[in-house]
Amino acid sequence: MPQVPGAPNDPLNGVGEIPTIDASEIDDFLKFLFFDIARRPAQLNMRETMRVARYLDWLAQAGVPKQVVKKGPDAVREHRVHVPSAEERDKKRCVQHLADLLWNRVRAMHADQAASNFKTLGFLKAHQHTHFANPFILRALELVQEYDVPAGEIQVHRTPNLVSSSLAAFGGDPRLQSDLSERLVAARGALKKCGLSRFQRKIAAALKACGVKPARRSKHDPGNEEWSPEDIHDLVRAFENRVRKRILKPPGKTLRDLVAAECERVTIRWVRTYREACEFERRSGAVTEPPET
Repeated sequence: MPQVPGAPNDPLNGVGEIPTIDASEIDDFLKFLFFDIARRPAQLNMRETMRVARYLDWLAQAGVPKQVVKKGPDAVREHRVHVPSAEERDKKRCVQHLADLLWNRVRAMHADQAASNFKTLGFLKAHQHTHFANPFILRALELVQEYDVPAGEIQVHRTPNLVSSSLAAFGGDPRLQSDLSERLVAARGALKKCGLSRFQRKIAAALKACGVKPARRSKHDPGNEEWSPEDIHDLVRAFENRVRKRILKPPGKTLRDLVAAECERVTIRWVRTYREACEFERRSGAVTEPPET
């Protein structure tokens, strides 16, 4: 299910149709918003990441069941005679995919510390008849000899600030631990447009149904670890305060109007993404229900 909100045209400037949610779609829209919250990933250690990626490479290529390993080399050789099951092959493909993903993460680490053209050319020439004895080396050497990377073009590969199973978000507030507050703003805006009263309780019920727990106990009800309408109000207000801090107020505009306009844009982006997901589901016939919690 696509979850990255993005609209090339700003609907508040009169470009494009402004999408809305029908009252009959409220429950489905809230599930769409809250079943897959994007959160800030922990920083990976390069050495540990490389070691894990290398082990996963070996596991995908030569892994055998642990009980076979415990029986010794003869049991391992006997096991290798048999054709792996479809389930085992599928699991090893998944492991190899994770290994490749980790190697890509390693490539992104310290990517600004690239070698110079001169150093790269010397390295390739030193190993062209051994490590690089393949059909690609001569053409690659020609390119390195004739081309260079302009100053300022070698940059660190950006890693996403917020990640979920269906979202990789860049930029934004570096202190933000998740995109939950933005999703709450979208939920509030869509439900208010439907004329729904007591919408905060509706949102709280959807958060509980999707397994989303508050980051801390409610300060309004310390003995209750579930969502309260006040908790939701506080997160929405925190989002609005962040908008106030970064917004530039042009003449003739009030901060209240500008914050409201930004919240409207957020709502429209998420509703439009929901509409696109529904259309994709309709065309593909795929089921995009959130997982059972």
